[in-house]
Amino acid sequence: MRIALIVERFESGGGGLEHAAWLTAHALAEAGESVTVVARRAERSHQVAVVELPVSTLWQPARVLRFAGRAAAWIADARRGGRIDLAHAWSRVPGADVFHTGEGSHWHYMRRSYGERGARWRRASPRHAAQLRLERRIFAEPGLHVQCVSALVERELAERFRLPRERLHRVPYGVDLARFAPGDGSERRTLGSELDPACPSDAPRFLLAGSGWRRKGLDTALRALAGMTTSRARLWVAGRDDRRPWQRLAARLGVATRVRFLGPRRDLDRVYRAVDALLLPTRYDAFGMVCLEAAASGLPSALSATAGAAELLSGAAVVIDDPEDAAGFSRALDRLCDPAARKPLGERGRVIASENDWRQQTERLRALYARVPGSVT
Repeated sequence: MRIALIVERFESGGGGLEHAAWLTAHALAEAGESVTVVARRAERSHQVAVVELPVSTLWQPARVLRFAGRAAAWIADARRGGRIDLAHAWSRVPGADVFHTGEGSHWHYMRRSYGERGARWRRASPRHAAQLRLERRIFAEPGLHVQCVSALVERELAERFRLPRERLHRVPYGVDLARFAPGDGSERRTLGSELDPACPSDAPRFLLAGSGWRRKGLDTALRALAGMTTSRARLWVAGRDDRRPWQRLAARLGVATRVRFLGPRRDLDRVYRAVDALLLPTRYDAFGMVCLEAAASGLPSALSATAGAAELLSGAAVVIDDPEDAAGFSRALDRLCDPAARKPLGERGRVIASENDWRQQTERLRALYARVPGSVT
Protein backbone atom coordinates (compact mmCIF):
# COMPACT_ATOMS: atom_id res chain seq x y z
CA MET A 1 0.00 0.00 0.00
CA ARG A 2 1.22 3.54 -0.77
CA ILE A 3 0.74 5.39 2.51
CA ALA A 4 1.24 9.10 3.14
CA LEU A 5 1.93 9.84 6.78
CA ILE A 6 1.36 13.53 7.58
CA VAL A 7 3.06 15.07 10.63
CA GLU A 8 4.43 18.58 11.29
CA ARG A 9 7.81 17.36 12.55
CA PHE A 10 9.35 14.01 11.67
CA GLU A 11 12.36 13.41 13.89
CA SER A 12 13.85 10.35 15.54
CA GLY A 13 14.62 12.34 18.67
CA GLY A 14 11.44 14.41 18.78
CA GLY A 15 8.74 14.51 21.42
CA GLY A 16 6.26 11.74 22.13
CA LEU A 17 4.09 12.15 19.03
CA GLU A 18 6.95 12.94 16.65
CA HIS A 19 9.02 10.01 17.90
CA ALA A 20 6.02 7.68 17.62
CA ALA A 21 5.41 8.85 14.04
CA TRP A 22 9.05 8.10 13.21
CA LEU A 23 8.82 4.59 14.69
CA THR A 24 5.47 3.89 13.01
CA ALA A 25 6.67 5.03 9.57
CA HIS A 26 9.70 2.76 9.79
CA ALA A 27 7.71 -0.18 11.14
CA LEU A 28 5.26 0.13 8.22
CA ALA A 29 8.15 0.29 5.76
CA GLU A 30 9.75 -2.79 7.31
CA ALA A 31 6.38 -4.57 6.95
CA GLY A 32 6.54 -3.94 3.18
CA GLU A 33 4.43 -0.81 2.81
CA SER A 34 5.52 2.16 0.67
CA VAL A 35 5.64 5.13 3.02
CA THR A 36 5.92 8.83 2.17
CA VAL A 37 6.20 11.24 5.09
CA VAL A 38 4.88 14.76 4.51
CA ALA A 39 6.21 17.18 7.11
CA ARG A 40 7.02 20.81 7.81
CA ARG A 41 10.41 19.75 9.13
CA ALA A 42 11.85 16.28 8.61
CA GLU A 43 14.89 14.20 9.36
CA ARG A 44 15.94 12.18 6.33
CA SER A 45 15.66 8.41 6.32
CA HIS A 46 16.75 5.76 3.84
CA GLN A 47 13.62 3.67 4.55
CA VAL A 48 10.87 6.18 3.83
CA ALA A 49 10.42 8.98 1.30
CA VAL A 50 10.18 12.48 2.75
CA VAL A 51 8.38 15.52 1.35
CA GLU A 52 8.96 18.79 3.19
CA LEU A 53 6.35 21.57 3.12
CA PRO A 54 8.10 24.46 4.86
CA VAL A 55 5.96 27.23 6.29
CA SER A 56 6.77 30.30 8.35
CA THR A 57 7.28 29.52 12.04
CA LEU A 58 7.09 33.11 13.30
CA TRP A 59 3.59 32.79 14.78
CA GLN A 60 2.35 29.42 16.01
CA PRO A 61 -1.35 29.74 15.06
CA ALA A 62 -0.49 30.80 11.50
CA ARG A 63 2.11 28.03 11.25
CA VAL A 64 -0.43 25.38 12.25
CA LEU A 65 -3.09 26.62 9.84
CA ARG A 66 -0.67 27.09 6.94
CA PHE A 67 0.81 23.63 7.33
CA ALA A 68 -2.69 22.14 7.55
CA GLY A 69 -3.67 23.94 4.33
CA ARG A 70 -0.53 22.98 2.41
CA ALA A 71 -0.67 19.38 3.58
CA ALA A 72 -4.38 19.06 2.70
CA ALA A 73 -3.62 20.40 -0.80
CA TRP A 74 -0.75 17.91 -1.15
CA ILE A 75 -3.05 15.02 -0.16
CA ALA A 76 -5.69 16.08 -2.68
CA ASP A 77 -3.12 16.43 -5.47
CA ALA A 78 -1.46 13.09 -4.67
CA ARG A 79 -4.85 11.39 -4.60
CA ARG A 80 -5.87 12.88 -7.95
CA GLY A 81 -2.55 11.83 -9.44
CA GLY A 82 -2.88 8.28 -8.17
CA ARG A 83 0.35 8.55 -6.14
CA ILE A 84 -1.10 7.39 -2.80
CA ASP A 85 -3.66 4.86 -1.67
CA LEU A 86 -4.22 6.28 1.81
CA ALA A 87 -3.35 9.37 3.88
CA HIS A 88 -2.85 9.04 7.64
CA ALA A 89 -2.67 12.43 9.40
CA TRP A 90 -0.76 12.64 12.68
CA SER A 91 -1.12 16.41 12.87
CA ARG A 92 -4.42 18.28 12.60
CA VAL A 93 -4.72 18.21 8.82
CA PRO A 94 -8.06 17.88 6.98
CA GLY A 95 -8.60 15.64 3.98
CA ALA A 96 -6.91 12.49 5.28
CA ASP A 97 -8.47 9.02 5.32
CA VAL A 98 -7.28 8.24 8.86
CA PHE A 99 -6.64 10.69 11.69
CA HIS A 100 -4.30 9.87 14.56
CA THR A 101 -5.37 11.18 17.98
CA GLY A 102 -2.02 11.14 19.77
CA GLU A 103 -2.78 14.55 21.26
CA GLY A 104 -6.37 13.61 22.07
CA SER A 105 -9.26 16.02 21.73
CA HIS A 106 -8.02 19.59 22.05
CA TRP A 107 -11.27 20.58 23.76
CA HIS A 108 -10.82 17.92 26.44
CA TYR A 109 -7.14 18.77 26.75
CA MET A 110 -8.10 22.39 27.53
CA ARG A 111 -10.78 21.45 30.03
CA ARG A 112 -8.58 19.02 31.92
CA SER A 113 -5.44 21.16 31.80
CA TYR A 114 -7.00 24.53 32.71
CA GLY A 115 -10.39 23.69 34.23
CA GLU A 116 -13.79 24.74 32.89
CA ARG A 117 -13.25 28.43 33.58
CA GLY A 118 -9.72 28.56 32.21
CA ALA A 119 -10.74 26.65 29.10
CA ARG A 120 -13.57 29.08 28.36
CA TRP A 121 -11.41 32.19 28.22
CA ARG A 122 -8.56 30.40 26.45
CA ARG A 123 -10.91 29.64 23.56
CA ALA A 124 -10.32 33.25 22.46
CA SER A 125 -6.56 32.67 22.26
CA PRO A 126 -5.43 32.41 18.59
CA ARG A 127 -3.33 29.35 19.49
CA HIS A 128 -6.25 27.38 20.90
CA ALA A 129 -8.78 28.80 18.45
CA ALA A 130 -6.71 27.50 15.52
CA GLN A 131 -6.55 24.00 17.01
CA LEU A 132 -10.26 23.94 17.83
CA ARG A 133 -11.16 25.18 14.36
CA LEU A 134 -9.13 22.45 12.69
CA GLU A 135 -10.49 19.84 15.06
CA ARG A 136 -14.11 20.73 14.25
CA ARG A 137 -13.39 20.63 10.52
CA ILE A 138 -11.57 17.29 10.66
CA PHE A 139 -14.16 15.45 12.71
CA ALA A 140 -16.99 16.77 10.53
CA GLU A 141 -15.54 14.99 7.47
CA PRO A 142 -17.79 12.13 6.35
CA GLY A 143 -16.07 8.78 6.14
CA LEU A 144 -13.06 9.75 8.27
CA HIS A 145 -11.60 6.84 10.24
CA VAL A 146 -9.97 7.71 13.56
CA GLN A 147 -7.07 5.96 15.26
CA CYS A 148 -7.79 6.31 18.98
CA VAL A 149 -4.64 5.74 21.03
CA SER A 150 -6.66 4.91 24.15
CA ALA A 151 -10.14 4.10 25.42
CA LEU A 152 -10.11 7.53 27.07
CA VAL A 153 -9.81 9.28 23.70
CA GLU A 154 -12.36 6.97 22.09
CA ARG A 155 -14.95 7.93 24.72
CA GLU A 156 -14.15 11.64 24.43
CA LEU A 157 -14.56 11.71 20.65
CA ALA A 158 -17.77 9.71 20.71
CA GLU A 159 -19.17 12.11 23.32
CA ARG A 160 -17.94 15.43 21.91
CA PHE A 161 -18.29 14.88 18.15
CA ARG A 162 -20.93 12.12 18.01
CA LEU A 163 -18.67 10.03 15.80
CA PRO A 164 -20.07 6.60 14.93
CA ARG A 165 -18.32 3.80 16.78
CA GLU A 166 -17.54 1.91 13.57
CA ARG A 167 -15.21 4.74 12.54
CA LEU A 168 -13.35 4.78 15.87
CA HIS A 169 -10.49 2.27 16.05
CA ARG A 170 -8.51 1.73 19.23
CA VAL A 171 -4.85 1.31 18.24
CA PRO A 172 -2.51 2.26 21.11
CA TYR A 173 1.14 3.07 20.74
CA GLY A 174 3.73 0.33 20.64
CA VAL A 175 6.98 -0.09 22.53
CA ASP A 176 10.48 -1.31 21.68
CA LEU A 177 10.87 -4.39 23.86
CA ALA A 178 14.57 -4.75 23.10
CA ARG A 179 15.44 -1.21 24.18
CA PHE A 180 13.05 -1.02 27.13
CA ALA A 181 13.69 -4.09 29.25
CA PRO A 182 14.26 -4.89 32.94
CA GLY A 183 17.81 -4.30 34.10
CA ASP A 184 20.27 -6.24 36.21
CA GLY A 185 20.90 -3.50 38.74
CA SER A 186 23.99 -2.01 37.08
CA GLU A 187 22.19 1.14 35.85
CA ARG A 188 20.74 1.67 39.30
CA ARG A 189 24.24 1.75 40.77
CA THR A 190 26.00 3.75 38.04
CA LEU A 191 23.28 6.30 37.30
CA GLY A 192 22.43 6.64 40.96
CA SER A 193 25.95 7.70 41.85
CA GLU A 194 26.14 9.95 38.76
CA LEU A 195 22.78 11.72 38.95
CA ASP A 196 21.97 11.67 42.66
CA PRO A 197 25.19 11.01 44.58
CA ALA A 198 23.67 11.93 47.95
CA CYS A 199 20.90 9.34 47.57
CA PRO A 200 21.42 6.10 49.53
CA SER A 201 21.53 3.15 47.14
CA ASP A 202 18.55 1.50 48.83
CA ALA A 203 16.33 4.61 48.98
CA PRO A 204 13.15 4.36 46.86
CA ARG A 205 13.40 6.32 43.61
CA PHE A 206 10.47 7.56 41.56
CA LEU A 207 10.60 9.07 38.09
CA LEU A 208 8.37 11.70 36.47
CA ALA A 209 9.25 11.85 32.76
CA GLY A 210 7.87 14.31 30.23
CA SER A 211 7.92 17.97 29.25
CA GLY A 212 5.37 20.59 30.22
CA TRP A 213 5.41 19.91 33.93
CA ARG A 214 2.21 21.67 34.91
CA ARG A 215 0.18 19.40 32.66
CA LYS A 216 2.20 16.39 33.80
CA GLY A 217 1.19 17.19 37.39
CA LEU A 218 4.59 17.93 38.89
CA ASP A 219 2.94 20.08 41.58
CA THR A 220 0.86 17.07 42.65
CA ALA A 221 3.97 14.88 42.50
CA LEU A 222 5.93 17.21 44.80
CA ARG A 223 3.06 17.40 47.27
CA ALA A 224 2.74 13.62 47.17
CA LEU A 225 6.46 13.28 47.91
CA ALA A 226 6.12 15.68 50.85
CA GLY A 227 3.16 13.70 52.22
CA MET A 228 4.82 10.27 52.22
CA THR A 229 5.37 8.44 55.48
CA THR A 230 9.06 8.05 54.65
CA SER A 231 11.48 10.90 54.09
CA ARG A 232 13.97 8.67 52.26
CA ALA A 233 12.19 8.51 48.90
CA ARG A 234 13.56 10.53 45.97
CA LEU A 235 11.88 12.00 42.90
CA TRP A 236 13.76 12.32 39.61
CA VAL A 237 12.24 14.64 37.01
CA ALA A 238 13.26 14.19 33.37
CA GLY A 239 12.10 16.47 30.57
CA ARG A 240 12.13 20.02 29.29
CA ASP A 241 10.66 22.98 31.21
CA ASP A 242 11.72 25.90 33.37
CA ARG A 243 12.74 24.24 36.61
CA ARG A 244 12.93 27.39 38.73
CA PRO A 245 9.26 27.63 39.84
CA TRP A 246 9.29 23.92 40.64
CA GLN A 247 12.47 24.21 42.68
CA ARG A 248 10.79 27.00 44.67
CA LEU A 249 7.72 24.84 45.26
CA ALA A 250 9.91 21.91 46.34
CA ALA A 251 11.71 24.22 48.79
CA ARG A 252 8.39 25.47 50.25
CA LEU A 253 7.28 21.87 50.71
CA GLY A 254 10.56 20.91 52.36
CA VAL A 255 11.57 18.33 49.74
CA ALA A 256 14.13 20.28 47.69
CA THR A 257 16.99 17.96 48.67
CA ARG A 258 14.95 14.91 47.60
CA VAL A 259 14.21 16.11 44.05
CA ARG A 260 16.64 15.86 41.12
CA PHE A 261 15.97 17.63 37.82
CA LEU A 262 17.66 15.61 35.09
CA GLY A 263 16.77 17.74 32.06
CA PRO A 264 15.91 16.17 28.68
CA ARG A 265 17.29 12.61 28.41
CA ARG A 266 18.01 10.57 25.31
CA ASP A 267 18.71 7.54 27.53
CA LEU A 268 15.38 7.08 29.31
CA ASP A 269 15.75 3.32 28.88
CA ARG A 270 18.71 3.48 31.30
CA VAL A 271 16.90 5.86 33.65
CA TYR A 272 13.93 3.47 33.92
CA ARG A 273 16.33 0.74 35.02
CA ALA A 274 17.75 3.03 37.71
CA VAL A 275 14.45 3.80 39.48
CA ASP A 276 11.75 1.82 41.26
CA ALA A 277 8.53 3.19 39.75
CA LEU A 278 7.07 5.76 37.39
CA LEU A 279 4.99 8.62 38.79
CA LEU A 280 2.64 10.46 36.41
CA PRO A 281 -0.22 12.46 37.97
CA THR A 282 -0.91 14.00 34.57
CA ARG A 283 -3.89 16.27 34.10
CA TYR A 284 -4.25 15.06 30.52
CA ASP A 285 -2.35 12.63 28.32
CA ALA A 286 -4.13 10.98 25.41
CA PHE A 287 -1.83 8.01 26.00
CA GLY A 288 1.51 8.65 27.73
CA MET A 289 4.21 6.64 25.99
CA VAL A 290 6.42 6.74 29.08
CA CYS A 291 3.86 4.54 30.85
CA LEU A 292 4.29 1.71 28.36
CA GLU A 293 8.06 2.18 28.22
CA ALA A 294 8.24 1.93 32.01
CA ALA A 295 6.05 -1.19 31.96
CA ALA A 296 8.33 -2.80 29.37
CA SER A 297 11.23 -2.00 31.72
CA GLY A 298 9.50 -3.92 34.49
CA LEU A 299 8.45 -0.83 36.43
CA PRO A 300 5.12 -0.35 38.17
CA SER A 301 3.46 3.06 37.89
CA ALA A 302 1.37 5.44 39.94
CA LEU A 303 -0.86 7.14 37.35
CA SER A 304 -3.85 9.42 37.18
CA ALA A 305 -6.91 8.08 35.40
CA THR A 306 -6.51 10.97 32.95
CA ALA A 307 -3.51 9.19 31.42
CA GLY A 308 -4.87 7.24 28.46
CA ALA A 309 -2.47 4.36 29.16
CA ALA A 310 -3.94 3.83 32.65
CA GLU A 311 -6.67 1.46 31.42
CA LEU A 312 -4.26 -0.51 29.25
CA LEU A 313 -1.99 -0.98 32.26
CA SER A 314 -4.70 -2.25 34.56
CA GLY A 315 -3.02 -4.65 36.98
CA ALA A 316 0.40 -3.06 36.44
CA ALA A 317 -0.23 0.36 37.98
CA VAL A 318 -1.82 2.11 40.93
CA VAL A 319 -4.39 4.41 39.33
CA ILE A 320 -5.65 7.52 41.15
CA ASP A 321 -8.89 8.98 39.80
CA ASP A 322 -8.13 12.65 40.49
CA PRO A 323 -4.80 14.09 39.28
CA GLU A 324 -5.05 16.72 42.04
CA ASP A 325 -5.26 14.08 44.80
CA ALA A 326 -1.80 14.46 46.30
CA ALA A 327 -2.77 12.43 49.38
CA GLY A 328 -3.90 9.55 47.17
CA PHE A 329 -0.59 9.65 45.32
CA SER A 330 1.30 9.74 48.64
CA ARG A 331 -0.42 6.50 49.63
CA ALA A 332 0.40 4.99 46.25
CA LEU A 333 4.07 5.91 46.60
CA ASP A 334 4.18 4.53 50.14
CA ARG A 335 2.84 1.26 48.76
CA LEU A 336 5.40 1.22 45.95
CA CYS A 337 8.27 1.64 48.40
CA ASP A 338 7.78 -2.05 49.21
CA PRO A 339 9.65 -4.34 46.76
CA ALA A 340 7.10 -7.09 47.43
CA ALA A 341 4.31 -4.78 46.24
CA ARG A 342 6.26 -3.63 43.20
CA LYS A 343 7.24 -7.07 41.92
CA PRO A 344 3.84 -8.40 40.71
CA LEU A 345 2.93 -5.02 39.19
CA GLY A 346 6.21 -4.87 37.31
CA GLU A 347 5.84 -8.43 36.05
CA ARG A 348 2.31 -7.74 34.85
CA GLY A 349 3.51 -4.58 33.11
CA ARG A 350 6.13 -6.48 31.14
CA VAL A 351 3.45 -8.95 29.97
CA ILE A 352 1.18 -6.09 28.84
CA ALA A 353 4.09 -4.43 27.04
CA SER A 354 4.93 -7.70 25.26
CA GLU A 355 1.40 -7.63 23.80
CA ASN A 356 1.90 -4.09 22.50
CA ASP A 357 5.22 -3.90 20.71
CA TRP A 358 5.66 -1.94 17.48
CA ARG A 359 5.18 -5.01 15.30
CA GLN A 360 1.73 -5.63 16.79
CA GLN A 361 0.85 -1.94 16.58
CA THR A 362 1.79 -2.01 12.90
CA GLU A 363 -0.43 -5.00 12.19
CA ARG A 364 -3.34 -3.28 13.94
CA LEU A 365 -2.79 -0.19 11.81
CA ARG A 366 -2.70 -2.25 8.62
CA ALA A 367 -5.99 -3.90 9.64
CA LEU A 368 -7.45 -0.41 10.17
CA TYR A 369 -6.22 0.70 6.73
CA ALA A 370 -7.93 -2.31 5.15
CA ARG A 371 -11.27 -0.98 6.41
CA VAL A 372 -10.90 2.36 4.61
CA PRO A 373 -12.94 2.37 1.38
CA GLY A 374 -10.71 2.58 -1.68
CA SER A 375 -7.51 1.48 0.07
CA VAL A 376 -5.37 -1.16 -1.62
CA THR A 377 -4.42 -4.18 0.49
